[in-house]
Amino acid sequence: RIPRLNPGSYEVRARVTGRTSRSDAEVVTIAPGEPARDVELIVESGRVVEGVVKNEAGQPLQDVLVNVRGRPGEVARSRRDGSFTVELLRRSEELIVSAGDRSMERVVPLARGQLQVEVVLDTPPTCTLTGVVVGVPDRRRLPGVLLRVTPLGPGAARDTQSRWVPTEDGELRRSQVPSGRVRLEFWCDGYAPVVMTRELTANDVNPLGEIVLERGSRLRGVVRDEAGAPVAGAMVLLGEESDFGLCEPAVRSAADGSFEIYGVTGRSRQLVVRHPAFAVGTVQLELPRDVLAAAPLAVELARGGTIEVVVPIGEIPDNGLVFLRRGGRLVTSTVLDERGYAWFANRSAGQYSVKLASQALGERTVEVKAGVKVTRLLF
Repeated sequence: RIPRLNPGSYEVRARVTGRTSRSDAEVVTIAPGEPARDVELIVESGRVVEGVVKNEAGQPLQDVLVNVRGRPGEVARSRRDGSFTVELLRRSEELIVSAGDRSMERVVPLARGQLQVEVVLDTPPTCTLTGVVVGVPDRRRLPGVLLRVTPLGPGAARDTQSRWVPTEDGELRRSQVPSGRVRLEFWCDGYAPVVMTRELTANDVNPLGEIVLERGSRLRGVVRDEAGAPVAGAMVLLGEESDFGLCEPAVRSAADGSFEIYGVTGRSRQLVVRHPAFAVGTVQLELPRDVLAAAPLAVELARGGTIEVVVPIGEIPDNGLVFLRRGGRLVTSTVLDERGYAWFANRSAGQYSVKLASQALGERTVEVKAGVKVTRLLF
């Protein structure tokens, strides 16, 4: 059941979580005052292939993208143990197995009737981190942290990997961490982040000992819309916009728009506010002014615009992935439909870059202007 839709025509598909097959599209037209319409969507099942992805050292690889050639947008991801599941037709097929934005990729042929496959990618060696995460002043063991890892060694890619890591009873254990010289950041709601630099040994367990997170400074604020009305239920965090896809922050704006958040420091001075009816609001805090001010910090949310990406059918990458970046950082990703269209909704004004999971087409820049509802980017 999908409530509160605006009148008009919609294309509806169904897909089973963890499977790549999906139903055909059904077009549904909604008119005011008409009762809800039932739609039957049939997901045809084929043969289920179980696979595993490892590196050359035999270590399992998590979050590797797996898709079937010729079926863009139907993407599976490998699990923590490197395993994945795809559904195929009962004929010979080819899998496209890639890490990240397809910087490392392998084409894997599957014979008719083959039900298992092992894939080896030539990825850099990784290691395992262990430690105990506690918060002060009460030294409470924290249930989870957001871990950011940035390689620093010579020739290393400087892209930061961000992952939410559950820490049962404070016990941290994270595998598949890039080895060598890295910067590690540990973020948790209500606490200031801990940042450290380490030389991590490949194919080994690297103990970090006790990781102590402090409360940091408190910030009071209020969320309002463009007319000055309070916005209730907005999610508030210190960090990056992409963090909303990794963990759900505990701080919400109240009925009068007010909120209170801990953990403000020189390392965590970017405030991000998200509400489904508005574009994401990002504020660079002025310290110590904003935390010492008598009046709460006012955060204004505006209605955002939509970035419409159009790719010629012949140029659609096999996995159909599209990445949206801002300021050099990944914001979010989506998939192209079979016509080569993708949308990034509710984007705030500013400059973005769009990249396909394809080596052939380069990264493109697009600017969203205030008040413009749709900005089209044609590859």
